[in-house]
Amino acid sequence: LLTLTSLLVAASPIAFYSLTDGASYVGGREDFLAYLFHIFSLVAMVIGVPTIVIGILLPYLFKLAEVGSSGPGQTVGDLVTINTVGAILGSIAAGFILLDWIGLWSSLNAIAMLYIAAAIWLLIEHQNQKNIVKIAPIFALLLMVTMLDSSRLPLVKIDPIGKNETVIKVWEGADATVAVVRQDGHLRTKLNNWYTLGGTGDMATQQMQSHLPLLLHPNPKRVFYLGLGTGITAGTALNYKIDEAVIAEISPSAIQASKEFFIDHTNDLFNDARATVIAEDGRNVLRGSRSTYDLIISDLFIPWKAGTANLYSVEHYETAHKRLVDNGLYVQWLPLYQLTQDEFAIIARSMQQVFPMITMWRGNFSGDRPVMALVGHQKVSRLAPDNPLIVASRRALRYRSGGQDDPVPLITHYSGTLLVDDTRISEAPLNTDHYPVIEYLAPVNHRLEKAGKAEWFVGQQLFEFIGPYVNNNTLAADSYLSAIDSAWHSVIQGGYYLHASFAVKDPKHATAVEGKASYERLLEKASEALQ
Repeated sequence: LLTLTSLLVAASPIAFYSLTDGASYVGGREDFLAYLFHIFSLVAMVIGVPTIVIGILLPYLFKLAEVGSSGPGQTVGDLVTINTVGAILGSIAAGFILLDWIGLWSSLNAIAMLYIAAAIWLLIEHQNQKNIVKIAPIFALLLMVTMLDSSRLPLVKIDPIGKNETVIKVWEGADATVAVVRQDGHLRTKLNNWYTLGGTGDMATQQMQSHLPLLLHPNPKRVFYLGLGTGITAGTALNYKIDEAVIAEISPSAIQASKEFFIDHTNDLFNDARATVIAEDGRNVLRGSRSTYDLIISDLFIPWKAGTANLYSVEHYETAHKRLVDNGLYVQWLPLYQLTQDEFAIIARSMQQVFPMITMWRGNFSGDRPVMALVGHQKVSRLAPDNPLIVASRRALRYRSGGQDDPVPLITHYSGTLLVDDTRISEAPLNTDHYPVIEYLAPVNHRLEKAGKAEWFVGQQLFEFIGPYVNNNTLAADSYLSAIDSAWHSVIQGGYYLHASFAVKDPKHATAVEGKASYERLLEKASEALQ
C-alpha cells in the first residue's frame, strides 16, 4: 500500500499536466454545470485515486492492531493520535513551508519519497517478505526518479511560437504561483499560470488608475492602494506632490516580481521614502489601521476568484469610509470585460449604501476591454472650476489641433453621477459579508459568458446604460457638475462618442466614423465656448 501510494502521488502531477493539455485553462466554452462536472472529474482522476489508496492505510493498520502484541485499544489510540498530529503538521507544512521552500511539483515529489521511504524502512525491519514485495519499493523508487520525476514539468504554460512568449522568472508560494513573462518585447506578470496582473504593454491604463483619482481630488496627500500588481499604478502617484503612499499586496511573490523586473516603470517605488509596500490583505490592513487617507484606490480584481467578493461588500466599504478624510474619495476600479451588468449593479448599490455620492469614470476607451471607476465621495460635493482635472482638461483643449495625436481631455472620462432612483441599480441585491452574492454569482456568469449564454458589461449594453447619464437634460441637472461651465457638458458627451467609435473594431465602419466625427465636433464647440 505504501509503494502504491508513492507511485500514485508521484504520478499525479504528470496526470494533471496530461489531462489539462499542458496546464491549459480548463473549461473551454462549457456552461457552469458542465464546467463543474469537468472539474470534479479532473479532481477525481488526479487527486481522488491516490487519496483513496492513502485512506486505506490507517484502517489497514487498525486491522493489524487486532493481532498486535499490546492491547488493540492502546494501539488504535496511538495510531489515531499519530494520525491526528500528522494531519495537523502536514497541513501546516504543505501550506506554509513546502510550497514556499521547494514549490508545488517538488513538494509532491517529496511526499511521494516519504511514502517510499516508509515502505523501504518496513522491508528493512521485516525482511521475511516475498521477493516480489522486496523488489516493488526499489522498482517504484527507480520509476519516481526517472519516468515519474515531475520536477521537469513547466510551471507556466507559454506559447513561444504563436505568441512569442518566454518565461523570465517564476516564484512559487502558498499564496500563488507568480511568473514574469516576456511577450513581443513587453513584460507582464502572470498569476497562477493564467491571470495577468498587468504589464509594460498596457501602461497607459495602469497609470490612468492613479492619474484620474489624483487629479480628481483637489489636494491629495495620503493615498492607500488595495493591490500592487506590477507597481506601475502605485508608482504613478510618486509623480504628484503626495506625502505618503501605502500599498497593500496580498502576494509577496507579486511584490518581489515588481521589485525585480518593473523598477524602471514604477518611479523607483521601493526606494522612495514616501512609499510603503505591505505584504498583507488590504482589507485587513484598513480594518486594523487608524490612519486616514485622502484617497483609497482599489485595483482591478478577478470578480469570480474565491474571496474577492469581500472587497465589494458593504462592510468593506464602511471600513473604507471610516478611513477617509472629510473630502476623501474611494475609487473602485472595475474590469467591465469580466463583469455582467448584474454584478456591476450589485457592486454599485453596495457602494451607494455607504457613500452619499457615486460618480462613474472611464479608465480607458477600449471597446472590448473597458475599465470603469466607481468613485465613492465621502460627502456630496461639486466639481470645482479650479479642480486639477478641469485645469488639465482645459490645457488639453488648448493644445488641440485636429490631429491624430491630440490629447484627450480627462473630463471625457466622466460618465455621470449614479442616481439613487435608477432601478437598474436600486433593485439589485446588496453584497455583504454574510450574504456574498458576488462570490456565487460571478463564477456562474463567468461560465455562462464562456458558453455564450451571458454577456459582459461592454459594447451596446454599456452604452445603453451610460447614455441616459450623459444626455443634455441629465448633465444640466447633475449637481456634481453645477459649479463648472456648462460648455464642459459637450466635452463629456464627446467622450461618450469617442468610446463608441472605439467599440467598433473597423475604424472605417460608419459607426466608428460618425462617433469620431461627433467627438471632434463637440470638442470644437466646447473649445470655442471656453476660450
